[in-house]
Amino acid sequence: MGLSKQQLSTSKPQPISLLYGIDATTHCGLADSGRNALYKRIWSLYDMLRFYADFFTRACLELEKIRELTRRDGWRTDVDLTVSTVKKECERIGFRHLAYQAQRIIEKIHRPRIGAAVLAGEDNDKNEIVILSRELRLGIEQKLKSCMFLRVHTDRIDFYSDEDLPRFGKDVAKAIPRATYHIAEAGRCYALERWDGCVHHLMLATEEALRQWAKNFKMKPTKPLILSNWETIFQNAHHHLKDLRGKKKTIRLDRKIKRIAETLAHFESIRDAWRNHSEHGREKYDERRAANLTNHVGLFMQSLVKKRTVLPEI
Repeated sequence: MGLSKQQLSTSKPQPISLLYGIDATTHCGLADSGRNALYKRIWSLYDMLRFYADFFTRACLELEKIRELTRRDGWRTDVDLTVSTVKKECERIGFRHLAYQAQRIIEKIHRPRIGAAVLAGEDNDKNEIVILSRELRLGIEQKLKSCMFLRVHTDRIDFYSDEDLPRFGKDVAKAIPRATYHIAEAGRCYALERWDGCVHHLMLATEEALRQWAKNFKMKPTKPLILSNWETIFQNAHHHLKDLRGKKKTIRLDRKIKRIAETLAHFESIRDAWRNHSEHGREKYDERRAANLTNHVGLFMQSLVKKRTVLPEI
């Protein structure tokens, strides 16, 4: 997940090209992600305008007709058709409460009246339906205002994906599979300008790399690796090194000791420089620092795979 010089700069943000829907089910009422191609978390500005503007324009135009329609003969049929159209649009977009409001208007249109109540209640029905239609229109406006979006700038679009992509390369994903989610989540946090979250997930990815490294060198921690923290693994690694240094010297053994010592020193540097500070809330990060650390962790993990330090020994 390398970054260009432009991405590492602190220059003025680039024009916005994507919008990220926040909690669409709660805020926007989008119910079924399979019903429409636009039910997705990342939307382009074009997608958003096409989806919502089309709905809003159609619904408002239809509702504005209501008062005029009530002045015509046979108005109930025309108003029923108009409100039914709005109800269908509300159901399509997932605005269930608004669809219920439309249904109430339809029920009032078809409310039976007997005898003298037919003439006496005609004007009352018209006025009530006009008022309810206006309330429905205002409800639509308010609902659309509640749909929230975060902006994703053009220089960070590629960092966001709902899928856990192998952002540090396929070799890293294969060698350290448990880190893939955190690497992808770090990218999503970076795209959405959550710098501390980006660093947090980078540290979790590094922790998974540390565990995989210890596992493949057949270290024997005092408890399962999945439950071992950084310090426990470091202590075990130092004991492992001490044992190796006590063995008869060979060229192969010397290279192995050097490789383990180098990798261990790098892990310990990450702990001291970033992990302890970020995980215990001692520091806050900005875009530049998050980007630099992303590059650093990515290159480190790639070097682990290239040197075969996280792969089983041959």
